[in-house]
Amino acid sequence: MIMVGFETFARRGELTGLEWTDINWEDNTISLTKQTQRVGKEAVEVDSCKTESSNRENLSLSQETMRILKLFKEEQDELKVKLGIEWQGSKKIFTNRFGGNAHPEAPYDILKRLERKYGLNENVSFHEGIRHTGISWALQNFDVSEHMNIVKRAGHKNIAITYNIYAHNMNEDSKEIINGFSSKLYNSNPVAQND
Repeated sequence: MIMVGFETFARRGELTGLEWTDINWEDNTISLTKQTQRVGKEAVEVDSCKTESSNRENLSLSQETMRILKLFKEEQDELKVKLGIEWQGSKKIFTNRFGGNAHPEAPYDILKRLERKYGLNENVSFHEGIRHTGISWALQNFDVSEHMNIVKRAGHKNIAITYNIYAHNMNEDSKEIINGFSSKLYNSNPVAQND
C-alpha cells in the first residue's frame, strides 16, 4: 500500500478504493478512478475520485511494485481459501484481514505501525508522509519539463495548484522558474522564496 501510494501520489481513499481490475499487468499500470470515504465510522464506496482531474488512468508502476503486488495477490488468494465462507468477498486490492473492504483510515494505521516499528517520526499523516513526500520528491528530482506529468499524476486540476502547495520543497532554481510561471502565465502571486 505504501509503495503504490508513493508511486501514484494517491490519497488514502483512492488506495482503499483500488480493485484488482484497476491493474493492467501487461503494461505495469494502475488506474485511480474511485475511492472510499469515511462517513461516521463506516466506509462508503464512491464511483469517482475527489475531483474530475483526480481520476487518473494508466499510471506506470515500477517493476518492483508490480512484483510485490503479484505476491500480495497470491497471498490474498491463499487467505480466501483459508478463510472459506468467512471471506467477506471484497474485490479490492487492500482489504481488512477478513477480506472485507478496508476503511479509508487503514493507510494511516499501516503507516503508524511502520513508524513505531522502525522508530520514525510519529507526527506525520499518511497524506503528508506518503502523498506529499512523493510529489515533493518528484518535483525536486525531475526537470521542469516533466512537471506537467507530475501534476497529472497527482490529480491536480492545473500546475498552479501543485506549485502553490509544493514550491517550498523545490530547489531554488526551480522556484525562480515557477515564480515566473505563476506570475506571468497563471496571474497568481509568486510563491515565497524562503517559506
